[in-house]
Amino acid sequence: MLTDLELEILVPASLTAEESDLRQKTLKIGQVGRALSIFRADRVLIYNDEEQDVKDQEEEANLIETLLRYMETPQYLRKALFPYMESSNMRAFYLL
Repeated sequence: MLTDLELEILVPASLTAEESDLRQKTLKIGQVGRALSIFRADRVLIYNDEEQDVKDQEEEANLIETLLRYMETPQYLRKALFPYMESSNMRAFYLL
């Protein structure tokens, strides 16, 4: 049995570049997160690609990372680890 293999997935920071609002971005990242869970990905790496359409690569990468971490966290710990802030990107987290 092969136990030394790990599945690493590379996700571009421009994944959500064509989505205009936070709700659509959240839904798209949610679909990616579910696929990662189904295929039991061991590690997800978000890389900055040089896409011309993305205004702020770092902001997009942070959104993807935060949403995937939120999905990975057990429900009973989410409120403690992710305090709700109306002005932040957490407005659409309820879709996950």
